[in-house]
Amino acid sequence: MNPGNTDPFAAMAAMGNFGNFGELMGSMGATSGPVNTVLAQAGWVSATTMSRVWARGAQSLAEYQQACAAGTPLEVQVDHARAHLRRLGEIALEEARSLDGQMQGLGEQLRGAVPDAVPDQPRPTADPPVRRARAKP
Repeated sequence: MNPGNTDPFAAMAAMGNFGNFGELMGSMGATSGPVNTVLAQAGWVSATTMSRVWARGAQSLAEYQQACAAGTPLEVQVDHARAHLRRLGEIALEEARSLDGQMQGLGEQLRGAVPDAVPDQPRPTADPPVRRARAKP
């Protein structure tokens, strides 16, 4: 691992080996502890989600290929292909929603790691206006 490497593509390549996740985060300047633990969990969750997307996509492709045997008319092939594409879109949306929920949960876990965590509150951007002149009588 190249210390100080902040190239996201190199980081993604290195993440293929989740055993070195702490080393990867340390080389990118991250601190150790609960943050790295949650980020390692996020890496596992992401990898699992990608695996499910690929598996479900492959299953949909296999169903498409079964439906379109040799000699199937072009119109029927197009209908089955469109159905396959719709399924791929549905798979992507379902898994994205699932991943988002899991990442939100991990975010809450991180928030709980800080003892004095204050819920997100809007902060005033400027001091309230001050009137420096008197109004006319």
